[in-house]
Amino acid sequence: MEAPEAYQVEKWLWTDADFDLMGWHDASVYAWRLLGQELLLDIDYIFQWNQPEVDGTSFTFWVAPATLVFLGVQNVEFDFDFIEGLSKENALEIDGIERKLENEWMIQLRNGHMGFQATGFEQYIRRAPSFEFGQQVSFPNRAGNSFEKVTGEARSDAFNFAEFRTSNTWRLYQVMLAQARVRQQLDQLLDERAAGNIALKRFLQQKRELQDRINHFGTELRGTRFDRS
Repeated sequence: MEAPEAYQVEKWLWTDADFDLMGWHDASVYAWRLLGQELLLDIDYIFQWNQPEVDGTSFTFWVAPATLVFLGVQNVEFDFDFIEGLSKENALEIDGIERKLENEWMIQLRNGHMGFQATGFEQYIRRAPSFEFGQQVSFPNRAGNSFEKVTGEARSDAFNFAEFRTSNTWRLYQVMLAQARVRQQLDQLLDERAAGNIALKRFLQQKRELQDRINHFGTELRGTRFDRS
């Protein structure tokens, strides 16, 4: 599979008119606030799940920090386990957002829900989506928590995918993919031997060569986020 290309943002401000085009599954919520008749949530919005480049490896994601603002909010009720001082490690996760009736909304969380009436919503994409190995925006790309109702299309410090692909993190990611491809070759070799399609001497030689390559990659990946040992 080809490596993912840089994600192009379709729009920086989304509203309830876009509801049917949007999805918040697995979006992280770092903070929420009721301010007058506005309910504001600081979230990481997942724009795209990237299929694993090699079978057996993990999905990657295009994720952006966003401010989700529900307007004309009334009759708020919530029932969830509150986590004081939310951080990336313990952020709440959204299962989905439902519009039950025209003005009735439900935010389903992994550990509860928030229900309320609202006339609509706006979602501000504060920074360009960044390429992430998990479903949250990494700290340097998030720049802390915020309820700002601003969009990030003109930011001078926008995530640069071309630059990221020159980083050591990307290099290690490629090493992990290379290791996964060799693991596939080893699995195929084991299947050939089990089917009796390869002589024992040749099998042992190729197995040793493949295992040496896997171990070599593993040495380089040891202690990194890509360590699969």
